Amino acid sequence: MDEAERLYPRVLARMTQLMREVDEHGDGGPASERAAEDIRRLTSKTVEPSELLYAWESEGEEVVAFRLSLPDPPVVEDISFGELTTLVHRAMTHPVPAGDGFASTFSSYLDRWYAALLRRNFARYRPQLFNRRRSPGGDWYDPSAEEIATAISPRDS
Repeated sequence: MDEAERLYPRVLARMTQLMREVDEHGDGGPASERAAEDIRRLTSKTVEPSELLYAWESEGEEVVAFRLSLPDPPVVEDISFGELTTLVHRAMTHPVPAGDGFASTFSSYLDRWYAALLRRNFARYRPQLFNRRRSPGGDWYDPSAEEIATAISPRDS
């Protein structure tokens, strides 16, 4: 989160500048391409100009700037079942840290980051594992973090 907090003001400033240019001159064109290149230089992430504009329209520039400021999730060796269950629980609940700082403002937007972390570290990860399920008796229920972790974890753990 420290890296995101460090990069966020610069990425947000560039997003805000792009939005002003779009308001003045319309979508696309050289302004969007320059913004995408500037953001790539800041974050090392490749972003298409059209993706920037779409994300801005759907989530707003603050959330897009936050998501782009996050580092890529790491590859982690030997994640224990307990740690995996905690990660799954966080992905399910989006806990918000106490206070009114950067982390508490944006923690609810870590959903894609947690999904990428799980995808990167567990070959058996599937987003559908988080969906509601029907029990053998026909009742619908939400799977627990433990159920999802069991489905994701390698068979030999």
